[in-house]
Amino acid sequence: MKFHEWFAASLVVLVGSVAFLSLFSYTGSLAYETFWQDERLERETQIAGVDVSEMSEDEAVTAVQAELDQWENQATVSLVWYDEKRTLSNETFSFDVDESVERMFAGEGRTEGLSVSVNEQDIREHLSEFSFTDNPDDRIDVETLTAELEERVSQLPVEDLEKNVHLYLYAEEQPEETIVASTQRQLPADQQGIAGTIGTVEIPPGAAFSMLDVLDENGPGTESSDELAVIASVVYETLLHSNFEILERSQRYELLDEVPLGFDAAVVPGQRDLVFRNPNADTYELEINEQNGSVEASLYGLPFPYDIRVSVEEMAEIEPKTKVRFSSSRAEGDREVISEGHPGYHIRTVRHISLQNVQDTEEREEVVSEDYYPPENRLEEWSIEERYKEEEEPEEEWQDPNGDTDPDGQNGWDPNGNGQDPDDWDPNGGTDPDEHNGWDPNGDWQDDNGGQWQDGSENDWQNGENGSSGQDQNGSGWQPGDSPGSDNGGTAPGQDEESDFTQPGTGGNGENGTGPGDSGTTGQGGDGPGTGTGGLAPPAGDDEEDEEEELPIKGH
Repeated sequence: MKFHEWFAASLVVLVGSVAFLSLFSYTGSLAYETFWQDERLERETQIAGVDVSEMSEDEAVTAVQAELDQWENQATVSLVWYDEKRTLSNETFSFDVDESVERMFAGEGRTEGLSVSVNEQDIREHLSEFSFTDNPDDRIDVETLTAELEERVSQLPVEDLEKNVHLYLYAEEQPEETIVASTQRQLPADQQGIAGTIGTVEIPPGAAFSMLDVLDENGPGTESSDELAVIASVVYETLLHSNFEILERSQRYELLDEVPLGFDAAVVPGQRDLVFRNPNADTYELEINEQNGSVEASLYGLPFPYDIRVSVEEMAEIEPKTKVRFSSSRAEGDREVISEGHPGYHIRTVRHISLQNVQDTEEREEVVSEDYYPPENRLEEWSIEERYKEEEEPEEEWQDPNGDTDPDGQNGWDPNGNGQDPDDWDPNGGTDPDEHNGWDPNGDWQDDNGGQWQDGSENDWQNGENGSSGQDQNGSGWQPGDSPGSDNGGTAPGQDEESDFTQPGTGGNGENGTGPGDSGTTGQGGDGPGTGTGGLAPPAGDDEEDEEEELPIKGH
């Protein structure tokens, strides 16, 4: 065999061998895939948002189940109606992952949601928990709500799912949007037209309304003014008649004439703001208009299922004081009221909320704010001469009935005028505070055994040198003399110059019994009791000289 023939034969054998091996490998692999290998999903295949491309059935089930477990632990599904929310439990939903994967392998599509069923009875029970209605089945299309819940939950949404029950009310139960609250107020004379630049502000569900943000976006309101305070006040009062939540609100120090008590709202750029939050599941619009020197705020949207009432309770009214300022330009007696002043107030604003069309419900009270406004004092202007006159006049001092400055009315100069505390002079001039010894009410002198006035009813002078033994008939305590100027005078109390107590002094020999007596001895004669030279008698109440002596102690 020639060389070229041999080479050609070898080449044919080699090519045939390669072709055979390739065909065998392909047919073997095809046979394996056909008879033994698991079926896999096509590319770009998803189940409930989970990418299961080219996965086998077991792999797809594992991937989807892991995503479902994570969703159940993190996501929430809720029913919302106005400002109330009811969260559904995981038991409300029943998922079938295997069925979902099988449908994908059956070629029903490349994008599929999870197979899920919703417990309709559980939905009805949650709807009955809303406080707006007693019979949800009569107002709400529960079947449609349940079906749409299944569709949304089957996709395992990443965000929390909320279904607005209001959208599933029967047509005859659907209320129309309207103005739910409105307030109008007169603007101050120096208005700048801020209100006319604001217009309509949309407040989405769960969003907050900021007065300063609205002014920055819609108007030039960059400076604090009385006009801005009035605009904030009408917005504040309007939103108080809704179920909007108050997040921030401040009062002014002084209330404007255009703003009623309880509805004051201070807005100061960069410092104080008025902020509300819409807690409802629906959007509301706040419209602010200016017309004919007044501003009006209106809240537009679905009517609330509440009766909302706002009251302002006056807790206290503080009366103003009168203050005087003195002016050298006024003549004496010339007075003028500069400012009448006004009272202060401590008030409380309360929002009262009660449900409509629901029996046996109590009214709920919410204390929105407590404000205090100090009084403005009345101001008068007087002549400065009146101030000097007041300063020159001595201050009037208080005295009790005994003329002293002691509020007990007893110490100091007491009824006996001894100027001592305690009272050494009893009502009859004695030195014994028991009012029996000394000169007591019965006028006895118990010093020696002779010549004393007996205490008791007899009141006579016994064994005295100058007195008789007859009884005192007039009860005076002094034995009467035979005639004026007789020697039957009695003793009078005197005071030893070196002692602090009183002793009887000798009666004088004068016609009226007022001559000097020797301290410490029994006196002779006289019509009546004489005063010893060392005696201390109570000062007479009408003695002009004594009143002058009391002047230096006034005010002590």
